[in-house]
Amino acid sequence: QELTYWRKIRMSASSYSASTAGVSPDAPWYGKTRTGEPMRYGVVAVDPRIIPLRSRVYVPGYGFGDALDTGSAIRSRRIDLGYDDNNLVLWRSWVDVYLLWPPPPTYQITWVIPNWPQEPK
Repeated sequence: QELTYWRKIRMSASSYSASTAGVSPDAPWYGKTRTGEPMRYGVVAVDPRIIPLRSRVYVPGYGFGDALDTGSAIRSRRIDLGYDDNNLVLWRSWVDVYLLWPPPPTYQITWVIPNWPQEPK
């Protein structure tokens, strides 16, 4: 399948689920994303200054995702790949993240991406 994308960003990827997100199960927002959607496979957490919320992305080895969440540790070129609690796969690697067509409005695009974190050589 051919992807139509408007940007590719090299990012540090990790993974998470509702139970690993650091929120108490008693909290009313437990299992909910920043945008109010339920946490599930296919939700990714991003820095919205780099990847606007509600963007569609593709990550090789993970698949398609929707940028519906943020996180306190998710800054700059970091992405958290969401899973259901029963199917959590642990990630800690550098990946190419493809931002799929169509692009957001130009005022939502950060044209110069910060160069951190740095990928180890």
